[in-house]
Amino acid sequence: MRTRTKPAHLVLICLLTVSLFVLRCGESSTNPNGPNGPEQKLGATPTPSPSPSPTGNPSPSPSPSVSPSPSPSPSGNPSPSPSPSGSPSPSPSPSASPTPPASEVPFDVFFIEKAEVELDRGAGDHRFEVRGSFTFGMLSDGIDLASEHVFVRFGGFEQMILAGSFERHDDGFRFESDSAGIERLDIDDNGEYRVEARDLDLSNIMLPSEVNFLLRIGSDSGEWDIPFDSDGRFENPDPQPSPSPSPSPSVSPSPSPSPTVSPSPSPSPTVSPSPSPSPTGAAVKQ
Repeated sequence: MRTRTKPAHLVLICLLTVSLFVLRCGESSTNPNGPNGPEQKLGATPTPSPSPSPTGNPSPSPSPSVSPSPSPSPSGNPSPSPSPSGSPSPSPSPSASPTPPASEVPFDVFFIEKAEVELDRGAGDHRFEVRGSFTFGMLSDGIDLASEHVFVRFGGFEQMILAGSFERHDDGFRFESDSAGIERLDIDDNGEYRVEARDLDLSNIMLPSEVNFLLRIGSDSGEWDIPFDSDGRFENPDPQPSPSPSPSPSVSPSPSPSPTVSPSPSPSPTVSPSPSPSPTGAAVKQ
């Protein structure tokens, strides 16, 4: 006798079948290899998928170093400028021939007693000598051979004697040299002077003629045109003026005190006592 299945049971079975089918279709869509993973061959060792090897901590790429621009220095304090590369060029040494003073004070009296020039020798062996005296002008501040230069000009010859080149000699100062040019220059305390020069080239002088001579000591100067004869000699017929007795500026670098001369005391006049009168009333012897 066959048992009849109830329609309700058939419906339930159909629903369960449909549900299982839908569920399996959903799993197949999410996992294409099926629920058991990828298909494997029997007897074969499953090959594990290579896992990516750790690369470690990647070193950070160095960021480009950016030097900060120097902040501008505050106004009023300028940043020091860089010193130029290389050794600095040496500063020029002072000239050995200083320029003459801006203003000159002429001597009150500039006298030439005698002069001589020798031109009979070859060029480069000429010589001259000048003697004379001077007195200071009213505007002169004196001369100091320790700090003032001496300049001499004779025709086309010029020479500057630097300050401090003179030495004390007798009653004045003297400069001496073995080189060509001025070999001796004396300047006395009373204003007398003497210049001697040798080993010169004075070919531009034609005798007889006048030759300009200039002597400058500091800012004090004197100039004279010397009328040489055909033999190269000159002697002044006028008498040499005596040095001024008025106090003139000292020519010594450090003026030494002049010795004071005490005048000798004049003898006091002797007064003879007058004879006392004989007492009155004295008897005269007869």
